[in-house]
Amino acid sequence: MSIKKFYQKKTILVAGGTGLVGTQLIEILSRFGSKVISVSLDKIKYNFHNVKFVKSDLRYLDNCINLTKNVDIIINLAGVAGSPKITKIKPRSIFVPNILFGINLLEAAIKNKVKTFVYASSYGVYSPNKEMREDNMWEYNLSPHDQFGGWAKRTVELHIKSVKAEYNGMFLPIIRPGNIYGPYGNFDTKNAMVVTSLINKITSGLKEVKILGDGTQKRDFVFSADVANCIIEILYKRLDDVYNIGTGKGTTIRELAETIKEVSKSNSKLVYDNSKKTGDQNRILNVEKINKEKIFCNTSLKEGLKLTINWYLQNKLFYKKRFNSFNEK
Repeated sequence: MSIKKFYQKKTILVAGGTGLVGTQLIEILSRFGSKVISVSLDKIKYNFHNVKFVKSDLRYLDNCINLTKNVDIIINLAGVAGSPKITKIKPRSIFVPNILFGINLLEAAIKNKVKTFVYASSYGVYSPNKEMREDNMWEYNLSPHDQFGGWAKRTVELHIKSVKAEYNGMFLPIIRPGNIYGPYGNFDTKNAMVVTSLINKITSGLKEVKILGDGTQKRDFVFSADVANCIIEILYKRLDDVYNIGTGKGTTIRELAETIKEVSKSNSKLVYDNSKKTGDQNRILNVEKINKEKIFCNTSLKEGLKLTINWYLQNKLFYKKRFNSFNEK
């Protein structure tokens, strides 16, 4: 069966469908002829064929039960993330919704007999500076910079493990992506992640851009469209397991900033504040397991940043359409 035929006419609910990966995913599914239900709290709708946009709060179980009736596949991309600074001052705003999104949707899937459920976890479930391989998630303590998001994702993964043990016949793959970037990202300067934050600063016309840390920290940056395509392949190939999704390559923050500067043709001077350490030193995924399935994230950093920067320069105020979890009381 062709991949298009596999997805054709299937009813697929994408939680977080207007987000960074969700937007790429629903566009692909729309082209394949799926009936897509995109759920989020954003004030966003796209002109994609056969996609229904629903504004609903997945922290409430009743909403999840109503949304998952007569659905073939659930892809749970819903989540709340922020910079190390916002994580420190708003931990509850990250911890609670990430647990509720995952548990409520899966419980709703069980009630409505939805047999296929994909969960997007995070590289935050791993300890920093240790090998980030799928089978050693529980071996070490979490990073203090991401412990609330990490424990929330670990909790949902444990929930999935309990469901697998108790219910036969459910297909429950888990993905753990690296540092995702791309068009439709969060460019809100108050809580943006490292890629979007640097793009915002470096393209703003400032003479000098200050970057916290010495720039030697390494991250596994993965393009959003690559993550979406990995999900498509995992479902099509029926790979019911846990998979890291990334490039498997470390890029320093300094290399990232220099590439953004080059691609955007910025004249800003990059200044590193070595007196302040920010984040963990190394976060690079082992991607041997997903690569063995002939699934790869091949978009180069330069090409991905070019697409991201071009989108941002045309959509600078797009972030205002997004629901901001950190503004809630």
